[in-house]
Amino acid sequence: MPLISIIMAQSDTLPNCRKHPMSNPTDKYDRQLRLWKNSGQSKLANSKVALFGANTLGSEVLKNLVLPGITLQSFFFFFGSRNSPSSLFLIFSPILLVLIPFSNVQFQFLFLLGIGIGQFFLFDSAKVSSQDCQSNFFLSKSDIGSPISEAVVSSLKELNPQVLGFHKNVEDVQFTADYFKKFSLVILCNQPFPLLSKIIDCCWDSNIPVLYCIANGFISSLKIFVSEHCVVESHSDTIDDLRIAKPFHEIETFASLHYKTQTDSKSRSEIPYPIILIKKLQEFAANNNGKLPVSFQEKKSFKNFLISDPYYAGNENFDEAVENSIRCCSTQPLNSELQNIFDNPNCSLFVSNPPKNNNISFWALSAALKQFYADKDQGNYSLPLNDSISDMHSSTILYTQILSIYRNKFIADARSVHSNLTKILSQASLNLDISNSETELFCRNARNLRVISTPKPQFIPISLLSNPNPGSISSSLSILVPQFHEFGLPEAFVYSLYAFQSLMPSGPTSTPTPTPTHLVYNLISQLLNPNIIKIDLSNKTSATSISPNDHGFVSKVSDEICKSNGYQVHVTCAAMGGIAAQEAIKLITQQYIPSDKTILYDGIHGSIHTI
Repeated sequence: MPLISIIMAQSDTLPNCRKHPMSNPTDKYDRQLRLWKNSGQSKLANSKVALFGANTLGSEVLKNLVLPGITLQSFFFFFGSRNSPSSLFLIFSPILLVLIPFSNVQFQFLFLLGIGIGQFFLFDSAKVSSQDCQSNFFLSKSDIGSPISEAVVSSLKELNPQVLGFHKNVEDVQFTADYFKKFSLVILCNQPFPLLSKIIDCCWDSNIPVLYCIANGFISSLKIFVSEHCVVESHSDTIDDLRIAKPFHEIETFASLHYKTQTDSKSRSEIPYPIILIKKLQEFAANNNGKLPVSFQEKKSFKNFLISDPYYAGNENFDEAVENSIRCCSTQPLNSELQNIFDNPNCSLFVSNPPKNNNISFWALSAALKQFYADKDQGNYSLPLNDSISDMHSSTILYTQILSIYRNKFIADARSVHSNLTKILSQASLNLDISNSETELFCRNARNLRVISTPKPQFIPISLLSNPNPGSISSSLSILVPQFHEFGLPEAFVYSLYAFQSLMPSGPTSTPTPTPTHLVYNLISQLLNPNIIKIDLSNKTSATSISPNDHGFVSKVSDEICKSNGYQVHVTCAAMGGIAAQEAIKLITQQYIPSDKTILYDGIHGSIHTI
């Protein structure tokens, strides 16, 4: 099915876009409430975002976080299927309209209309120059000479007066863990690596995510750094948990009461298909020494066994039973993500050594969930039942009854988990206020819990092979070392972006000095040589179509980056601004799964890569 999603907004030229202002927050944020509900919107409204870099990229990122949900003001359209090799990204912005094909990326959600964060803090020490006005929509000639952070904040606050915006010089920042604890998220846009290193050191132990973006010409990249980010509502695809292979007492009794008791075709067609599957699976096991089907061949045998019984044949409920027979005839093991959570010391050693960070509630609930799973009198190696049951062919009365049975079982399981939680907190001498509704939400999403953890980045000093001009290159510069398993065109662009960025002056200036291509090339070579990374361009298209073993490839990519000389093209910043805001929303709301990889936007070839 084609996916069409509206993402963000910003254009007064759209017809009727300001005719109906909404004062009610529920109406104002109606569309996004459907995505992250009241809990996510509450986290957004109370969030504090710090952004370093009042440049074009930083302005575009903040625009998508500040924009109100009152009106449709600027947007993206995404055309194509989720797994299609090539799709289209249509970007509307106040001054541009671009149609970009892209591939090799899957978005969990693509809707960022009117976010409305609580507060943002913009840090930059530069003054507005004429060059800034040429590339940044939020600046005008009247701003030249004034602090750039003040000018950008003033323009952004006009988009949503309910959002509080503040501006400061970078020199005013206290680089301590206590200073950064007040922020929900820290974003850096085209900032020097020494600054990134200091901020990560301040945020790492507090689990404050740091989002690092670079834009240079038509190339842009994004990388998230966080020691631990816990996600309860990942919104992953779920499968109905009907307990066909391992029925609990109430549903088994209900199935026995209604199975093959109908005397006419109409009443037979009204039996919910789980009843048919539960009883037929029990019959199949009885004929096979009590063994449930495990292998695919055994599951096919069960399906044939089901089809051979004519009692319910010819009815839609029987067709549903046949369709779901292979999927439902065996118990599901723990997925690897949940197994890793159970094995994590924060979970397994919670009572003796509870974690001292902002994810303590998550780990307390995980410990209670693990206890439920392993207790033979509770889960007996099953997770709490999920009360989300899809529609099925049945009479209204029977569907209501079976839905009530599953719902009551979910409530009972959630109460058991909450009881475990109370005991665990008491044993750990902790006083955490975790409500029953929070426990229910955790149990409802138990199969899709996620913990995102990225390695702490490595920064190394720069030691160029050639002798640069001492007056233009500082001896104290450092570079972020990318961690890739292969090396192709996307990786080459990221290396080049990082190498160029590391050689940029780090002071408060808006006028970058030209960086020689050979310095960028030499720096990349030094990063590659110790790792002995083989250049492999198989199945990748480059502008030069050179041999994969030709070292001129790296030089040509470096030259492409140096041509732009750090200039932030608005179309590139608009695209990356939307992507960065999307990842920021995931991190702030702790919903959906943020990318733990490097995201590269390639405006030259019209593609997006996760590497």
